[in-house]
Amino acid sequence: MKERGILFNAPMVRATREGRKTQTRRVVKPQPDFLGSMVDAKTPFKSLESGLHVQIICPFGQPGDRLWVRETWKPSISHSCAMDACDCEDMWVEYPSGGDGRFFSGTQISDDWTFPRTFKKGNCIPSIHMPRWANRILLEVVSVRVERLNDISEADAGAEGCPWSDGAPDEHGIPTQLVVDAKDEFAHLWRNINGAGSWDTNPWVWVIDFELVKP
Repeated sequence: MKERGILFNAPMVRATREGRKTQTRRVVKPQPDFLGSMVDAKTPFKSLESGLHVQIICPFGQPGDRLWVRETWKPSISHSCAMDACDCEDMWVEYPSGGDGRFFSGTQISDDWTFPRTFKKGNCIPSIHMPRWANRILLEVVSVRVERLNDISEADAGAEGCPWSDGAPDEHGIPTQLVVDAKDEFAHLWRNINGAGSWDTNPWVWVIDFELVKP
């Protein structure tokens, strides 16, 4: 079993912790650049013209592997010894996406960890800079497959945390009266995260189903 980090934004974190998100899609990099390709049960890509197979290993693991979620976080030095200045190196971490903060003793913190050079006291730190010791959400990979982005089903859009309902903007800021179903909402979300035109290019994506191990 291997562990890997994976980036989630705040709405993804909340949906995962609430049990509404059990699936995530990530763009295959690099994209297959040959014509006439198909998904094969045993090897991800098969050329219809040459019969050659190109096997690509999923960078997010295989069933049974685990993913630790990297999210935006807000650390501050915690003097558990009740002294204003000491070298105990304890840390208090808050999570802007919601939930209780957590205390980490100096012995739990990696010896080689330091605040990012651009960090300012009281500010949040982007998810890309979250170390393993500060992580609170652990996922186990259930299945991995490859498909075209636009092939997402209505059920899978729901598993992505997009249960559509007509009315006010959802937590991603998307006015739900502008979408017709969960798949359409997911398409809007994908464009918001990945930029204009990112849905229309219809890339190959990794589809990762997961279970929550540690909330």
